[in-house]
Amino acid sequence: MSTRSYVETFAAGPGGWLGWNAAGPQRLAFIDGAAISRGPWWVDSNHAPPGGGYLHLLYCLHTHQSFYKLRDFAKLGGSNRFIEEGFQRDFTGARLTLHLKGDVDSQGSSLLLLAQARVGDICINSVLQAQPFAVSNEWTEQTVTL
Repeated sequence: MSTRSYVETFAAGPGGWLGWNAAGPQRLAFIDGAAISRGPWWVDSNHAPPGGGYLHLLYCLHTHQSFYKLRDFAKLGGSNRFIEEGFQRDFTGARLTLHLKGDVDSQGSSLLLLAQARVGDICINSVLQAQPFAVSNEWTEQTVTL
């Protein structure tokens, strides 16, 4: 099986990505070509202890057309390149690289990847707690492996 790399620079818009805050799904906001996220964020209590904990969803990318159409997320996220170009949805061993900087009082929380999958009526959620992203006031490039 050949592998392709999905890279989103947001040069042509949000590419299907959504922001998420206390009001729910949002269009991404950009400053100087970078997607930004500002609180207050939505608290997803569905994952409360003993699960992954209370989550603040900052960004979201749907990887399956049926879910992307479910709530008409395309009105907010635009054309979803990941879906339209048929990228692989098996993320085993995938590397996720972020270019990020920020100013946040994390109060002991961490910036983590949440991956959700649905098979029939079963929804599986995985939080990559072992590889947090560090947020600092300077631009950094950080990679985690799924």
